[in-house]
Amino acid sequence: MIKKKSFKYDLVPQSKLYDVMQANWRPFLMFNQESNLRSNVCNTDIYGLRFNNLRDKKKSISIFDNIGKGKKTGVILGNSTAFGEGASKDEMTISSLLSNISNYHFFNLCGRGFSGIQEIINYVILSHKIKKIKKIILQSIEMMISKELK
Repeated sequence: MIKKKSFKYDLVPQSKLYDVMQANWRPFLMFNQESNLRSNVCNTDIYGLRFNNLRDKKKSISIFDNIGKGKKTGVILGNSTAFGEGASKDEMTISSLLSNISNYHFFNLCGRGFSGIQEIINYVILSHKIKKIKKIILQSIEMMISKELK
C-alpha cells in the first residue's frame, strides 16, 4: 500500500498542535480545551481559556491577570473560530486583534467545538472575574452580535 503524503502540515504547520490538543472535563460545561498549554502557537490558562498575547509563559496562570492598562473590558463568546482554531499564534486571534485596534481588552471566553449553550454557561461561570464589562461580542457560526453595556 502506498502512503499519500499529506501537505496539510507543510501548508499549515500550526495545525499539528490543534490536531493533538486534548479536551478537559469541566463541571456544567462538559468539556473545554486543554488547560495550561504552553507553545509558540497556542497558550491556555488554568481554565483552558486562550491568552491574547502571553509574554511571560511561566508567571501568568489566568487570562484575567492580563488586562491592558487604561482599557475598558469586553468579552468574546463563541466556538472554534472565535477561540482561534488554526491561528498561527495567540496574537492572531479575533480577541487579540480587536484588543490591539480598540480601547478595549477583549477576554477570549471561547471554546473549541462549543455549542451556544456552552458559550453562555462559560460566561455565567467566569464573568465574575472581570470587572465592569462594557462590551460583549457573541460570535457563532449562525450570527455575530455585539452589544455595548451601559
